[in-house]
Amino acid sequence: RPTNDDASSSDTMATLPSALRSVLIMCAAITSSALLPKSNRVPPVRAPVHPCRVASPPPPPAASGRRNALRSLLLLPAALGVRPAGSSAATPTDEFTVTLRSSEPLGIEVADVQYRFQTRVYVRSVREGSPAAGTPGVRPGLVVVAVGGASAERTNAAGVRDMIRAAAASGEDVVLTFRDPDAFLAAIRPGGGAVGETATTRVAPEGVIAVAKSGPNPTQTSQDFSVTRLKVPSLCTKGATLDDLLEIEYQGTVVETGRPFDGSSVAVNGGGIPGRGGDTSIFFVLGKQPFGQFPPSWDTGIDGMCVGERRRLLIPPVLAYGKEGVPRRGIPPDATLQYDVSLLSINGLALPK
Repeated sequence: RPTNDDASSSDTMATLPSALRSVLIMCAAITSSALLPKSNRVPPVRAPVHPCRVASPPPPPAASGRRNALRSLLLLPAALGVRPAGSSAATPTDEFTVTLRSSEPLGIEVADVQYRFQTRVYVRSVREGSPAAGTPGVRPGLVVVAVGGASAERTNAAGVRDMIRAAAASGEDVVLTFRDPDAFLAAIRPGGGAVGETATTRVAPEGVIAVAKSGPNPTQTSQDFSVTRLKVPSLCTKGATLDDLLEIEYQGTVVETGRPFDGSSVAVNGGGIPGRGGDTSIFFVLGKQPFGQFPPSWDTGIDGMCVGERRRLLIPPVLAYGKEGVPRRGIPPDATLQYDVSLLSINGLALPK
């Protein structure tokens, strides 16, 4: 539930643009573990927070700032898996780092934004005439990712303020890393990227994910969700949005084994085998699919896709089947899934727009 310094989650969600509400479906599907058999469900894990507490609750943030920060927060699932130790994390394309002088107040006010048990710290306001105000890219609504290279994604606003004070007290410049909640979606929508370009966002940070009663604390590597535009039609100005009826072809592959585990049609010895319903394509409504019918990350990864476009979605374990996997389907624990998706039509129209 939101704390006293936030509006209710229902009010917050009501302010989200329609295309971003589909992101909530992805988060909610993982939170309820609806995609997993009962034996494979992963219990929610509460991320530890900084021991410092806010002395007095600040006034409610502006709707736009809270909405922007929530866009990043909603990409975080409740069930946290662990990527294999040998895998490499991609570099998020929606993050950037700035260096601010510590000789004067930075001019950044930070606050907490919460959804269920997930917390992130975002920039509520930037004071005019401050070092932050004169730094390109720094604006309200950004999510604070790191201070001086130390992750700030498992603390609260009071903890971030302590980290900034400590960095400033050392006499060195303060180095801050931010995540722009708009950058990832902008990169995958029409006009946002060329063929072969990849947009990546970090949906869960690395580090300790819980305090164990006995034994070592469970940890995870960073979990990154990426979308690569493999083919983009020459005419691509209108992409798929919430409530659109989409027809797609797809194939799902386990990255670690290279083995296909699902698809609208698969090939065996060069021959095609029809998939669901005897068809080689499937239909679904973007953002309105029943839990468990299709991967919830599709609602984000296919957002803005044009007819005739082909994409590759790399889905980390936290947005897939977590630490349990689905052995009967050939999906091992902590598996990263790859979906190659082609969009054939939007609302029955197969012509690019």
